[in-house]
Amino acid sequence: MKLTSLLGKKVYSIMGKYIGNVADVVIDLKKKRITKIDVDVKLPSGEEQRIVIPYHWLSAIEDIVLVKKGVYITDEKNIAEEH
Repeated sequence: MKLTSLLGKKVYSIMGKYIGNVADVVIDLKKKRITKIDVDVKLPSGEEQRIVIPYHWLSAIEDIVLVKKGVYITDEKNIAEEH
């Protein structure tokens, strides 16, 4: 899989809830692996926010990205946290 193929993919929770779109991929160059994905999320207020989801939380990547952990958005850190 090419890293660029992840960009723009829709991200869903394992329960089928739409989270957002992949905006960027974070790589650990020393270990040569993906560590996180950045996801653009549209908040109920209409604002957009970027969150970070650890790669090990992902369940599958095909036409969409499935996140196996429940996530919620923290306003302070912009990091998805386990729910």
